[in-house]
Amino acid sequence: MRWPGYAGGQPNGLWLIPPAQLVEVFEPYHCAGLQLHIHTNGDEATEVVLDALATLLARHPRPDHRHTLQHCQMADAAQLRRIRAPGLCVNFFANHIYYWGDAHYGQTMGPDRANRMDPAGSAQRMGIPYALHSDAPITALSPLFTAWCAVRRETASGRVLGEAGRLTVDEALHAITLGVAARDERPDLLLIEASGVSDPAKIAQVGLLNGAFRLVAVLVVADALELVHTLADPLVGAVAQQQIDSASAVIVTKLDLVALSERERAVADVRALAPTDVVVAADHGRVPLALLFDTSVPQRCALADAARWQRRPAGPAAREFPAFASLTLAAPDVLDKARLRAWLKALPRTILRAKGFVRVMDAEGRAGMRVCQVAARRLRLTPATHDGHEAQTMEPAVVFIGFIDMDTEAKLRDGLRACCVAARN
Repeated sequence: MRWPGYAGGQPNGLWLIPPAQLVEVFEPYHCAGLQLHIHTNGDEATEVVLDALATLLARHPRPDHRHTLQHCQMADAAQLRRIRAPGLCVNFFANHIYYWGDAHYGQTMGPDRANRMDPAGSAQRMGIPYALHSDAPITALSPLFTAWCAVRRETASGRVLGEAGRLTVDEALHAITLGVAARDERPDLLLIEASGVSDPAKIAQVGLLNGAFRLVAVLVVADALELVHTLADPLVGAVAQQQIDSASAVIVTKLDLVALSERERAVADVRALAPTDVVVAADHGRVPLALLFDTSVPQRCALADAARWQRRPAGPAAREFPAFASLTLAAPDVLDKARLRAWLKALPRTILRAKGFVRVMDAEGRAGMRVCQVAARRLRLTPATHDGHEAQTMEPAVVFIGFIDMDTEAKLRDGLRACCVAARN
């Protein structure tokens, strides 16, 4: 966030890519004619990305580039003008208003900034190309609910945030349908992550049948650290294997986090699983552009691979999985640190991620606010500080993301409550 930062004094976050490196990271993809999609949640993130894109477009002008800011939660009027001028696009996370609007209004942003979140109405009036999304699985995939969020701009408590930012029903429906597909160049490459979340068959059917696309190849991104565990997961392993089976080419990422002596073996393991000889190691997340544009690369445009989905048989492999959901639970005032760690590590595999702020007490009786993050079986509890001092004003709460039915919700509530220090007395 730009000054004055978070209203509650929370830490301002960390850069995934330092701002000084953005032009260097963006440049090869821009020059290759690719469309950039860049996450910009806070207004400071939006500002540094706009600066980088301005430098890039001045250095390498390109008409109709369609570079897109994803989420773009906190853009103000001046930033929207900077978005419009070079022809940038925006994909607003409209559901954010409903699920987290109250917290931003009262705890993190304050009323003024919360009322301008996700300014789709302003983008509509300014003629900025925009779309709406739910950020599934962070919130459930339900396009009509996403449209409702953009039309009503109501939080979970019923508070309306910024009536001037509302869309009409027609505008919202256009944003989730025709507005998304309105482009001159039809995309021909499908890029999916081998995470077991998206069904490649359903995506490919859209790509094959919708005239807005001309799907000819599928690129699958495989995480060198997690792929083996994902495939062994009883919940998502079958779909992850379908994703690998769908590949015209596989890109292996996160090899920089694998020990040097194990990297060749990691790539070989992915190659053994893949139906194609095109298995390429990414360099710190950078995809070799020859894979996308060099027609001499085997199966670069393997239409037959994509077309086979038309003959995909029905059966167990095509089964539907329950919908993703997110659940926010207020945390009891003080939690027992050891008990909380043990409980979080034992969460059911249907919970794919948990994150939030909790106040914990250690074995020596010292209490403090912690940032809690759980992904798969990886757990981190780190001090919640701002400018070297512990952040005191935030309300303890944890967000759980995964397959959550009523029974799971009840167990999560009971489990978190059982971690309370008072529960052991």
